[in-house]
Amino acid sequence: MRQGYPNNYTTVLLYAAPTHRAGKRLRRIVDQLVTEEHKEFYQSITRLTQRLRRPLGERPIGVFLARDADELATLLSVRDLLRDLRVILVVQDHKEDTLSLAHALCPRYVTYADGDLDDVAAVMGKMMGKHGRDRGVGQ
Repeated sequence: MRQGYPNNYTTVLLYAAPTHRAGKRLRRIVDQLVTEEHKEFYQSITRLTQRLRRPLGERPIGVFLARDADELATLLSVRDLLRDLRVILVVQDHKEDTLSLAHALCPRYVTYADGDLDDVAAVMGKMMGKHGRDRGVGQ
């Protein structure tokens, strides 16, 4: 049996360090919500940028973990490539400066890496036309 929801049109791009606690959690969430052929994982901004320069398909979603201010600034430097993505942004801290930078990316949703990230599963589910919490997704 296939894991994840059938997803005929949405590509989900996850940018996160696999060794980061929140990165591992985000990977599990994406694995549970999205079928194999519609999810892509990136650990470097270079690879992500290369991918963003190619067609993404219909209604793509980007889930990005910014581990620090430098990584957030790097994402900001390629924000023109993100304009067609529905972005979910996970930031490391609750500082006002961080949130200000985060909102410059025009994400659909911003949350914090120190949370349980179930909210990310719910937002992704809604973006994909599913209700993740109702189906036990992300647990």
